[in-house]
Amino acid sequence: MNQLVHFSIVAICLAVADVQAQRPEPGIWWGISPGVSVDERLQIDARADGLVMISVPLAKAPAVWGPIAVAADGTIEFHRAADPLQPCVLKRTEYDTYQGSCRGSVTRPLTLAKRGNPGGLDVAAGDRDLEILAKARQILSGPSVWNRHDDRNCDDSRAKRSWSLYCALDQASLDLAGVDLHVRPVMQETRAAAVEVAGHSFQRSLMDFNNGASTEYTDIVKVFDLTERRLRTMAACIQGADPNVFAGSPGAGRADARPVRYWVESIGRTVNAQTFELANVLGPMDQRGQVPDDWVAASTAVKRRNLPDDARHPIDVTGTLANGHHWRYASLCGESLQYHDASAEAAGYFDRLIDGVYFPRFKTVQ
Repeated sequence: MNQLVHFSIVAICLAVADVQAQRPEPGIWWGISPGVSVDERLQIDARADGLVMISVPLAKAPAVWGPIAVAADGTIEFHRAADPLQPCVLKRTEYDTYQGSCRGSVTRPLTLAKRGNPGGLDVAAGDRDLEILAKARQILSGPSVWNRHDDRNCDDSRAKRSWSLYCALDQASLDLAGVDLHVRPVMQETRAAAVEVAGHSFQRSLMDFNNGASTEYTDIVKVFDLTERRLRTMAACIQGADPNVFAGSPGAGRADARPVRYWVESIGRTVNAQTFELANVLGPMDQRGQVPDDWVAASTAVKRRNLPDDARHPIDVTGTLANGHHWRYASLCGESLQYHDASAEAAGYFDRLIDGVYFPRFKTVQ
């Protein structure tokens, strides 16, 4: 009997451990539905009584939807908007992705992914970005309507008609497109411009720059001006109108010896409990892309892809390290995409993102 009890306890413990292993990782996730132009920003919190799903819309206050049930096979269930009439049932298809559907007035497919749209990198800079920037200038037209205490909840700004840099861009997106366009290049370039104007990096670029004790309204204007220049340079590069236009980053430094500052966003990929990162780096627009020398020196093999028919003059270099891991540095139009010391599986995943963004005409690195 004692052996049977012991066996039962072990079996229960293993079952509990299996369910724990199937639990989605706490943090920011993205809800992706066919036909919806903007990914839904969600957050999973680990609390004493279990996992909780929270809606965290950009520029709005978060809303708790309620608990997440996790089955032994990795299936999760929760209710949208805390409404029992809108249950979502999703099955894990890989470590950081769940797929299924949500019922409601209509049943809609839903993918829950730890990585969402990769920073808007698959969106080309164009007229819509310049329109959003111009509208944001109009909204944040002077010191009297500038909110120096941004909390990224733009509902308050709309009520008070007082705007931070972030909320002015958010409202401009809503006015022109009817939706938040936080993956557009205009948001990326404004973040990079804020870092360049301030001369140092931030944890949350737009909010921290806006709220900085030394920031004045004239600095807000400088960010608008610099963002416009960055967008126009990027658009010219993408369109290939001027083969001499190049805005890669990072580089060796400015001619005036000022320190070079960058805004960086990372996309993670976890393989066998180890997380690797793909970095999207935006820096000053007058820097030419340059592969780090120490990457090359530590490599057993280095390949540079030759793209002679591409007027944008991109840089695309890959390397293999002594441990068998890989790196890649691709630079084009004011930004670079790069990873270092990544496993073969993670490198393959990152390569698909890079090729989809920079080189959709080419299927493999040559």
